[in-house]
Amino acid sequence: MNLAQMLMRAGDPADRPRCFALFQAVAEGGASKPHLKAMNSLARLLEEGWGTTPDPAGAARWYLKAARLGDHWAQYNLATILFRQGDEAMAERWLRSAIAISDNGFRRRITPLLLARSEPALRQIGLEALECCAQGNAPDDLYAYGVALEEGIAGARDPAKAAALLQAAADQGHAQARRRIQSKSIFAAVGRWVGNALPGARHFAKPTALSNNTQWKHR
Repeated sequence: MNLAQMLMRAGDPADRPRCFALFQAVAEGGASKPHLKAMNSLARLLEEGWGTTPDPAGAARWYLKAARLGDHWAQYNLATILFRQGDEAMAERWLRSAIAISDNGFRRRITPLLLARSEPALRQIGLEALECCAQGNAPDDLYAYGVALEEGIAGARDPAKAAALLQAAADQGHAQARRRIQSKSIFAAVGRWVGNALPGARHFAKPTALSNNTQWKHR
């Protein structure tokens, strides 16, 4: 398994057949975590035609086997195939499963990919992944989730919840969260100043009464 991974990372085309054979041998040898990783890697090689003829159906079978055994990367990769094939409901099911059983490292990697999609359902799942990350209370995750809610990246904005998340991040010393809160405070102060100044400005600019023979002129 380690040798197969080293060969894959090296990227030498001459090593691809050997790399494929090594992953296949491990994938067919059991159901432990290393075997699941080998299944996912083998499926990826089949999907991309790396060291073999592209075989999307074969890739889907190996992804599905690993996904059913609980490999979150296989679940994610299977979902991408299903989505391309038009089975959106099953794709969303596997995506949510992958997010639920994985860790924040995985969630942070897939969230930008999902939020960048045009499909509302995928962006919503990306937002759910952000929410899972934020539950760990890490300032970067709190900030990212707060910004997403503030800007309505995956639907309606939630200013109140966003403000609480940004404040929680700022309280832990997150510089971007502090700057964002400060800029909003300055903007709000300017808005209040403008609002207070407008009545006086309107009074100052109030026109004098026009005489009866005065006409509007177009310039």
